[in-house]
Amino acid sequence: DGPKVDPNGFTGSTNKVLIEDFTGHMCGSCPRAHEKATSLDSTYGDNLIVIAIHTGSFATVVPFSGYVTEFKTPMGNELGTYYNADIEGLPIGLINRREWSGSPITRYSNWGALCSAVLADQPKMKMELSSVYDPSDRSINLNTKLEYFITGDANHNIVAVITEDSIIAKQEDYTFGHDDNYVHNHVLRSSITTGTWGDPVKGNQIFVGEKFDLNFTSTLDTAFDASHCSIVVYVHDNVSKEVLQVDKIKLTD
Repeated sequence: DGPKVDPNGFTGSTNKVLIEDFTGHMCGSCPRAHEKATSLDSTYGDNLIVIAIHTGSFATVVPFSGYVTEFKTPMGNELGTYYNADIEGLPIGLINRREWSGSPITRYSNWGALCSAVLADQPKMKMELSSVYDPSDRSINLNTKLEYFITGDANHNIVAVITEDSIIAKQEDYTFGHDDNYVHNHVLRSSITTGTWGDPVKGNQIFVGEKFDLNFTSTLDTAFDASHCSIVVYVHDNVSKEVLQVDKIKLTD
């Protein structure tokens, strides 16, 4: 897609923004949040990355009601608990995990303005991703290059995850009724890095121009369609959890 023109004035930069959309297949209001994410993608293009995190009671598998697809993950469960997703009530989202009026929790009606605010900031670092996927053994080799544009104290972790698009499964919809053939996109599937919060980039002090060349390996679960999968990588502050930079690449060409 490439960067798009924002009606609020953003014209494209190396800064990117992450929406974490807490959702569930039995949440009848959640399709409206999915639609908002899709509309923002048409505005921001490659500068916007979305992860759909299925978590909480609305993401439970209930076979007798037709909700048979397991979308939950250990990482998604931990994030849902950390941000009180069930208590806040789905759908909710995080925009770079930044606090807005004292809380990182946001409603989808606010996502556009908050994404624009993040993208208007000067980027804190440059991120370049490359990967090799071998279909014979489903191995993934990921390389991430970072260059810092800021200096100061650092307690930064890097997180790399697999997301999957085009999963056909039932979705409740309070507006249009349930859809047995709903297309689920941006679905969090698994973590390449360690656990929920990832691996350290560097502790203590960081410097302008400091560069890191990081490599990670993983194996794609046989339940996932490689042709519909992407790798999302972000660096976050390990204390505040705020995302400093994010990017995404397709797993296959």
